[in-house]
Amino acid sequence: MKDKKSLLAIIGLILSVVAAAAYAALYGFSTGSMNSMSWPAVWILGAGALVDATLIFIAKKPRFGAYVMALAHLAAFALSVYAFYPYISAAFVGIDSTWDAPFFIVMGIMVAGLIVNAIAASAAMPISSKGLKIAIPVLAVLCAFFLVGSVIAGENAPQISSFLKTPTFREVSTNTEDEDTQYY
Repeated sequence: MKDKKSLLAIIGLILSVVAAAAYAALYGFSTGSMNSMSWPAVWILGAGALVDATLIFIAKKPRFGAYVMALAHLAAFALSVYAFYPYISAAFVGIDSTWDAPFFIVMGIMVAGLIVNAIAASAAMPISSKGLKIAIPVLAVLCAFFLVGSVIAGENAPQISSFLKTPTFREVSTNTEDEDTQYY
């Protein structure tokens, strides 16, 4: 280990591999939890870990490895949250399931890996401004949350509109027969 930045990149790599293994073991091979599984998240973590390990140990470029692993972990985290959404919503309102330990284990490791990889990527940035080093990873994580949140909100638009007591569509009369009059 030459420096702390390389050690941080290796810890992020290890957390990503552990997250992929835990996710696959606890959800991928369990028949009762298959609907909460995102195999693309596991494959992205695995591919990112392979590229990261190559950059760190063979090419001796831990800085670029930290960038790759941070982006791969962020994408995998967003995909896993999207896959977990039905479970989270059902458990939250008490409809269909309860909170279980594997969910907290997988999400805990995913969040820890995401944080460590974001810090490793931030530390590897050749930017001298500390504000930018903090802002870029934070904005990337917020962007992922907003993207996943907008997809989930779009899928549940009728329920959200019902809760907010707003109509899901309205009709506009234009007195012409060949024109669409419903606007969603």
